[in-house]
Amino acid sequence: MKRLNIIVFLLGIISMHAQKDEQTKKVTWGIKAGLDFATFSGNITNADLSTRISFHVGTMAEIKISDNFSLQPEFLYTSKGSRNGDNTDNGIVLEYLELPIIAKYYVAKNFSLEAGPGIGFAYLATLGGSDPVISSEINRWDFGLNFGTSYKINGKFHVGMRYYLGLTNVNSSDGSKTIPTLPSDDFKNRTFLISIGYFFSRK
Repeated sequence: MKRLNIIVFLLGIISMHAQKDEQTKKVTWGIKAGLDFATFSGNITNADLSTRISFHVGTMAEIKISDNFSLQPEFLYTSKGSRNGDNTDNGIVLEYLELPIIAKYYVAKNFSLEAGPGIGFAYLATLGGSDPVISSEINRWDFGLNFGTSYKINGKFHVGMRYYLGLTNVNSSDGSKTIPTLPSDDFKNRTFLISIGYFFSRK
């Protein structure tokens, strides 16, 4: 409930900024998609983990605060998890709806450094992307930090790289359950993202 209140609060701030700034042409809206290279880290022993390659897609809005600083809220579908060695069927697939709030600092005209929090809701978790469903075995909420860079081409096309550092234990919070393929009580999401996007209006 506390994390849900945080989401509502952040959405309220975004909405107020968007309504105010759109009148002065300080908000641009866009779409983005790309690849996720996901795995886990933490107290993991006896597990042969390897990177799971998946994808993300969603919307974004850049809110200009000053000539060098912007906020970029996003709403993404993203698929995380990990493969268990070379056996895809034993991998863990986590399907998230995610809300990153990214601060962008432009060190050059079109090149920015990025950082900010992200909160996600796992609406589905499966082994190998199919049955059995293991959603009851995990924490539905995931909180982490994003770090990355991005570059704009002609003020519209967007290319970015980002690293997501999960801070929430993926395993169920009471510690009474463990996902079968990972003999560990404490592990967290780690994801490297490569994105391309398009802004529909020029600043």
